[in-house]
Amino acid sequence: MVYDIRTLLKRFEHLQPPERSVKEDVKKAVLLVLGIHLKDVEMSVNGKQVFITTSPSAKSEIMLHKADILKAMRNLHQTGSLVKDIR
Repeated sequence: MVYDIRTLLKRFEHLQPPERSVKEDVKKAVLLVLGIHLKDVEMSVNGKQVFITTSPSAKSEIMLHKADILKAMRNLHQTGSLVKDIR
């Protein structure tokens, strides 16, 4: 009986990273781009979106520099390519 490894690996194509690692990457990217420290409590991950609930001034800065933060996340770690939007 011959098995093809591709059929086995096909099961694992759509695995998502743990929420904790996505939050860590968002925190690192925001700190790198803006110098703002975020807490885990201020973020929630829902699919490919990250929701941030912090002070209005910090959130407006994050929204202004959203493209730079997403680009920094892609460069930092593999989970950055999975996050499509920050709200």
